[in-house]
Amino acid sequence: MTALIKKYQPKDLQRLPAATENKKFLVDLTYTLNRNIPDGQGGILYPKGYSFNPLDYVNLSSILVVIDGSDRRQVEWFKDSPYADDFRCRLLLSGGDFYDLIMDLGRPAFYLSAEIADRLKLAAVPSVVVQQGNKMLVQEILVPDKETQKESTGEDK
Repeated sequence: MTALIKKYQPKDLQRLPAATENKKFLVDLTYTLNRNIPDGQGGILYPKGYSFNPLDYVNLSSILVVIDGSDRRQVEWFKDSPYADDFRCRLLLSGGDFYDLIMDLGRPAFYLSAEIADRLKLAAVPSVVVQQGNKMLVQEILVPDKETQKESTGEDK
């Protein structure tokens, strides 16, 4: 049973390539209803076509960090980052064995689904996602090869 748990990967796991440059962009989470939402009393609470941005109503204090757990450079980058010790960080994996990574890092990790990757417009890893106003700020971070010895803070120069 433990072997099955160790090797589990969901069918909708979204694999992403390694970032080739540091990049930042904003994502608008505004959603438009594709059907009527009933009010439970025979009426319509929200009509089809109604648009709303959930970030107009909630503040997300968590930080999403997405890495490929099978890429040792990205795992080491995460360990050396300020996010590794930040209780607000939610670690998402676009690859690798979550069980081994959980044991190695001593923290929970979850697999990245295609739905989340699509909604947040994630295209490369590692990525750090935080709320900025009523949008989500996505930072793709270049983790260089050790030979190049470039800094990989995630900040644009």
